[in-house]
Amino acid sequence: MMRTPCERDCGNLSEYFRSLVREKMQREIEADLRLLESTRSGALTGPSVADVEAVLALQRQVRKDLDRARRA
Repeated sequence: MMRTPCERDCGNLSEYFRSLVREKMQREIEADLRLLESTRSGALTGPSVADVEAVLALQRQVRKDLDRARRA
């Protein structure tokens, strides 16, 4: 009796299906990584000094506003 490729390689239909799903997931992961690598070259490595200063200034202002609200 001749066996199907699924029966030869995977043993049963369930294992064959799982292998197809794993292969598809691997292809999608590799495609995502290629996309990330292609966009990474022009991206900044982190916030600029000006960005950090702006966040700290906003934080100081919020704290002042909270202190005033508590005293009122």
